[in-house]
Amino acid sequence: MACATVPSLVLLLFAYVNAQWDPLGNKFNPIPPGTFRGNSIWPGTFRGGVFDPNWRNGNHNATVTTADGQTVILVTINGENYTATFPGTNLSISTVSGTYKNPNGQVVDVFTITVNNQTYVYTTINGKTTVTNGSGQVVSDGGPFHVTSR
Repeated sequence: MACATVPSLVLLLFAYVNAQWDPLGNKFNPIPPGTFRGNSIWPGTFRGGVFDPNWRNGNHNATVTTADGQTVILVTINGENYTATFPGTNLSISTVSGTYKNPNGQVVDVFTITVNNQTYVYTTINGKTTVTNGSGQVVSDGGPFHVTSR
């Protein structure tokens, strides 16, 4: 009986010790550092969308800064930079931009900004920009960026 018990206990001891042993260490990482940065398996041509660093906050066509109790928004509309200044620093701001071709084959650039539930839509077709409010009515003063058709 002792001949069967001793090898069984030794086998259990080896199994227990082997289960406690971590041959790769607790800092093992099967993916080398830097694999997904720079010149790696991902091409460097991904731009826009979720690959845009500002995608998470929605301000992928606007720069928002605060200074001296004011909020300043810088945007590019029809290839030109525009600035709007709003009083206060606790504003709700969201932007969306996109480009598409209309049924006439013209390229249409649309930039929409909503500040504290006031929406302005800047639509550019053939270099001419039209500003409308959230209801589609033309805003004659060019909205907060004072964009006028040229």
